[in-house]
Amino acid sequence: MRSHARHLRASPLRRPGSRKETSWLVDKLMWCMSRSAAHQDGELDRLRSGFLSRSSLRRTRSGGVLSRRRSAMHRHRRGRSRRNLPDPPLTPGAECRRVIDIEGRGDVPPLARRVIQTVPVVLGVVTLTFIMVNVLPGNVATTILGESATPQSIAALEKQLGLDAPLVERFGDYLLQILHGDFGSSVRTGDAVLPTVLDRLSVSVELMVLAQIIAIAAAVGLAVLAVRFRGGVVDKVCSALASAGISVPGFLLGVLLVLFFAVRLRLLPAVGFVPLSGGLAANLKTMILPAVTLATAEFGVYYRVVHSQMLEILDEQYVDTARSKGITEVRVLIVHVLRNALFPLVTVVGLNVGRLLGGAVVVESIFALPGVGRLMIDSILQRDLPMVQGVVLFLAIAYVLVNLLVDVIYTLLDPRVRGSLA
Repeated sequence: MRSHARHLRASPLRRPGSRKETSWLVDKLMWCMSRSAAHQDGELDRLRSGFLSRSSLRRTRSGGVLSRRRSAMHRHRRGRSRRNLPDPPLTPGAECRRVIDIEGRGDVPPLARRVIQTVPVVLGVVTLTFIMVNVLPGNVATTILGESATPQSIAALEKQLGLDAPLVERFGDYLLQILHGDFGSSVRTGDAVLPTVLDRLSVSVELMVLAQIIAIAAAVGLAVLAVRFRGGVVDKVCSALASAGISVPGFLLGVLLVLFFAVRLRLLPAVGFVPLSGGLAANLKTMILPAVTLATAEFGVYYRVVHSQMLEILDEQYVDTARSKGITEVRVLIVHVLRNALFPLVTVVGLNVGRLLGGAVVVESIFALPGVGRLMIDSILQRDLPMVQGVVLFLAIAYVLVNLLVDVIYTLLDPRVRGSLA
């Protein structure tokens, strides 16, 4: 550009005020601009390819095409290539991120990657459970044989159970047993751990399903009523019921239900369990009070989630559009508002399902239900280490699988995140 400017100043055709000069200047400037743009594109291409010579770089700097930052970047790159210095190595963290982000994500499907991520979780649960169980005070052999057992009999039982081996060796043997599908046997009854857990699991699953049905139905119904009559008496009553459900302890509510429905009214049995093979009606009579007790706290949480989501969705534009089309308020709430408000509820329900599989210990103890939670408590009190480890491992695997299933269901229900597991 400077050479062209000098050429313009030295040109004999430069006569101020003439039309010929004006047209000639316009043509010359347009030609210079086109040459400058083409020159810049060519220099940038050569800069990207790494073959920009020193003379072309000098011409580029003199012409003012590239910025100082690009020129400095090229001087740094040219100096490194002149000295034949390699590029600086990546840190281990940066290299791992490069491999995962560039190479791994394109090869491993997202769903398979989530399944792989569950393996360290399960392994960590197994390790922590094994360490915590084995560092508890007391001796398993003494607990089994009693306080009057002789040291010789205690030593013989410890050798029979493998308790005399080092802790690391016992942990390795336990991992090998798990990989072969053997969760061990109970030191109390001699029964296999896995069949015992599966037998107790049916009771816990039935209790959890009934509790979830009651909690979801009550929460969704009362949330719709509260939103329909928001700000009124119905809204305040529903909010008070939800707060009471969260505040009342489960053991207190269970005792009150037993005193009222079993002792006073004699409508339902107080304790005991009848399996489905004994009849559906008899089974529901023994499960309705535990299910209501377990569902009360869950109802309060679900109600708040659905209620807050519905109030937030009411301010959306598509809700106003539906109302402007003449759709009734009830249909707008159920079809357009409630359906979109249920997506967060799916996540909360999934988290609670995994927790309730083994967390309903108090309810199972009050109503004498032979569930997984009660089995775990009894095994801990009796120091039945194989049974404790088997129950905890099974619950951890079930919790991970349930949350993975919830992710898949949420993706199928919500089109906005459907591509995350594609």
